[in-house]
This record gives sequence, structure tokens and C-alpha cells, in this order.
Amino acid sequence: MIGLKSNNLSSLLLLRRSSLECPGAKNKIIRVGKASFDWLETLKEKVGEPHGSPASGGNIWLLGEDAGISGVVGLTNCLRLETQDSRISCIDMILFGHIDVLDSHPVPVCLAALFPLHIIFFLLLNSSAKVLHLFLLQLNVATNAMSDCFLGLEFSGRDPLGRRVMGAVPRHGMATVVPVDPAFLWEVPESWSLEEASTVPVAYLTAYYALLVRGNMEPGESVLVHSGSGGVGQAAISIALSMGCTVFTTVATTEKRNFLKRRFPQLQDCHFANSRDVTFEKHVLRETKGKGVDLVLNSLAEEKLQASVRCLAQGGRFLEIGEFDLSTNSALGLSAFYKNVTFHGIQLHALFSEDPKKSRGKQRVADLLHRGIISGAVKPLNTNLFPREKAEDAFRFVASGKHVGKVILEVLRVALVENQSVDDFRTVFNPKAQGTLWLDKLSRELCPALDHFVVFSSVTTNRGNVGQTNYGYANSIVERICERREANGLPGLAIQWGVVGDVGVAYNAAGPNAEFCGLHWQLPGIYLQGADILVFLNTGAKDCSVNIS
Repeated sequence: MIGLKSNNLSSLLLLRRSSLECPGAKNKIIRVGKASFDWLETLKEKVGEPHGSPASGGNIWLLGEDAGISGVVGLTNCLRLETQDSRISCIDMILFGHIDVLDSHPVPVCLAALFPLHIIFFLLLNSSAKVLHLFLLQLNVATNAMSDCFLGLEFSGRDPLGRRVMGAVPRHGMATVVPVDPAFLWEVPESWSLEEASTVPVAYLTAYYALLVRGNMEPGESVLVHSGSGGVGQAAISIALSMGCTVFTTVATTEKRNFLKRRFPQLQDCHFANSRDVTFEKHVLRETKGKGVDLVLNSLAEEKLQASVRCLAQGGRFLEIGEFDLSTNSALGLSAFYKNVTFHGIQLHALFSEDPKKSRGKQRVADLLHRGIISGAVKPLNTNLFPREKAEDAFRFVASGKHVGKVILEVLRVALVENQSVDDFRTVFNPKAQGTLWLDKLSRELCPALDHFVVFSSVTTNRGNVGQTNYGYANSIVERICERREANGLPGLAIQWGVVGDVGVAYNAAGPNAEFCGLHWQLPGIYLQGADILVFLNTGAKDCSVNIS
């Protein structure tokens, strides 16, 4: 507004229209076609750019090149949901181009109660549209109590801005989406993969919290780290060595000892002892000339815990991260305190408490980890990766005690666009889209008087779904084929199936109360009834692309 002039009768405002600069040169146009998938790498590179970076300016336009049968709509819906990136848009000039928008006729509305507390609405969006949408509204939605499952305390992934992040949570980290405390969220360095990043948060948070916040470790001190080949053990060794401390550690096997010597060349044979018995006590006292160590990071139990206490020097700090002796209320000889030592129970979950007294040191731990990433003291741990379908094998592997470093379980069959390959797209495209193209071509030649041409699509095309860009792309092509058939006066019906309950891998994994694409499971019989109605309504119709959910 430039100026304002008013009196008792009226007001006059002088406005200047401001122009918004739209740097078209920054907009990225990616031509999407089914003939080849050479556009995929360009797409992965562009959507992987963090928001706010110089290269991320401008919109990403996906241009459908396959006239009339492009899958760009389903691809875009999945991408936008997966990346939460509003820059992504698509152009498909042929989409619904055959609809005569001037054709007007009365619109019927049909209501049918299929079973108690569920209602189906058949709704034509306007009097001219011939696209039928079927919505199933579930009315008996109940709030489900979350379980007290503590599996999964750390994760890596992408935030709503598309940045690669890693973090820690108090529980329920074994999921595809997690709420997180911003204080315990860190950006993943460019040189790390997301798999590597997922090994860092809990191990290093525990080590920093124990050694520096509770143990007040100073440069040049000595520390005994039990089970050094484990996640916390490796993190503690890395932190201590970065501060110039002398490190002694225990391992159970020669293989684990050799692994640590390769990972930390500063460690010599004299720095290792056996974690399977109490001989480490004599070894540590001998190497320290009877003095003992300033800090003990302990995860051993019973008599090995008592032996570890005896390894402390005057003014030493005992840092207990194990659970067994704490939970069984094991006795601790008070004579150990003649050395003016302190005993600390390390409970990382206390840092997640909303009580500031209980979570004291939270911000310092978070800052220590951040500085450790910058300095190089924090390094990803080695991993043992298991797919979701081998979850039981993963837990048994952990229980066996044979693992070195972290055991990672894929909670999602990682098919995010950054991990998709041309083969992944072809694997879905060939049977779904290419198969429908052949059926369309052959049916036109061999049976032109076909009564019905019904293909199964998915609600993924309409709503999008994380990790299914290839599936959304292929199903979108299937729908375009049906629309083209209808435009040519041939039968064509694409049914977007919703989430089916009682059967299937997704249902068995998620359970009856889960949601998918914002929808609840429905029984197969309900979908079959809906399909019967849609096939009947489609008889002689000009177009019918529907959604059953």
C-alpha cells in the first residue's frame, strides 16, 4: 500500500502491484516416458537435494511423454507423499482430455448400507463429469492404545523438508514414521549412508552421557571399556581415544579382538583382556602397575561386576550400563568406596523425561554428539543388516552374542525413490502396465465386441504411498489405458482397490487396527460387492475410473 486518504464518506487506497520473481531457469523439467527409464537417475538426484540448498531452488516438473497412457500422475502422488516435497508437480496434457465437459444430464445419488456402521456413497462430483468415485466412510473408528514396546530406539530417514536425518526416540522406533524430539535429531553427513547413520545415535549418546556427563572424563585419563566390540563399546573407545585417553577393553573372541585392532590401530595386545571370566582384573592392575583405571564402563554382571569395581583407581568412577545386577538388586561391597570412588547407574531413557531434573544433561549430550560428528570422533559402526521378513533371525543373532557392532532391521522394504533402480521399475511395469497394453491391443483385434474390460489398480495411484513410486507409476498407466478405451467407445474399467483386511502381507504385518494411505482395512467381501456394482454401472458407460476404499 502506497497511501491512504479517507473522509466521512469514503476511503481511497493507493496500491502498487508487486511482482514475484519466478526464476524459470531454476525449474527442472524431467520428461517421463515408458520407452526407457533413463529419467529415473535425474529424478533421484533432484528429489534428493536438501531443501534450502542452492541447487534445490525452483519446481520439479514431471512431463508425461506417453500420449494418453502416461503414468506420471501416480508417480507424482507417490513422490509428493514420500518426500513431502511441494516442489514436485506433473503435466499430463491428455489426462481426461476425452471428457466432454459441456455434456450435462441429471446426476443420481445412491446410498447403500453394506454392513453396520459403514455407508457407501456413490457420488458424481458434478453434473458433467463421468468419473465415478466410490468412498467408503468408516464410522466406528476407535482410538487404539499404543503398546509398551521399547524396540527401536534410533532411526535414520528424511524429515518433512527432505533432509537426511538420524535421531533417537524413547520407544516405538521400529516404524516407518516416528515423532521425535528436535534436540535428539541430527543431520546426516553427506559421506554417510542412511544405513550407517542409523548405527550412531544410541551408542554415542550412551557413551557420551556415561563418560563425559556422568563420569567427567578428562584428557589423558585411563578407562576400561567392557564388551568393546559392541555398539556402545566401539563408541566409547572412539571417544576416549579422541581425547588422548588410555583404553583397556574386554572381548569374548579372537575375531572381535582382531576387528577392534583393525578399527582402532592405537590399541595393542596389552590393551585387551577376556570378558568371559575375571582374569581382566589382574591384567588391568598389572598394566597400570597396581593403580587401576580412572573410569570403568561396565556391562558385565555378577562376579565380573565385582571384579570391575576392584579395577578402579583412587577417585575412580564406575559407570554401569548393564541391567542385570540393577534389576536383581545385587549387593555391592561398600569397602570399594574407601577409594573415594563413585558409582553411576546410566539410564539413557532418563534424558527423554519431560522433567528437567531427570533429563539434566540432555542438551549437553546432544551438543557433544554434534561436535563429535564434526571432529570425526563419531564414526558409523559396522552393521549386520536383516530384511524385515527375517526379523526373527535378527533377534536370534543378537541373542547369540556373535554380532560385532549393530544389527539393523529394515522396517520398510526400502524402496524410496533414492533406492529405486531401473530394474525395480521394470519389474513392476512389465506385468502391470505392459501386460495391460498387450491385453488392450489383442482384445481390440481378436474380440472387438468385448462386454467388459476390467483391470485392477490401487488407491496408491490416487493418494500416493511411501516407497511405491514404481507401483503408482504402473497403475496410473493402467488407468490411462482404460480411459483411452472408453474414449474409443470400448469398455474399460479401472478399479482402485483400497486396503484389504484379513489377508495379505501388509495386513499380517500391521494388524487389524493399522491405517494405510489414511484408510482402514475393509473385508474382502465388501470390496467384491462394490466391484459387482461398479461393473454393472459401467455397462454401456462412456467412462468409469473408480476408487474402492
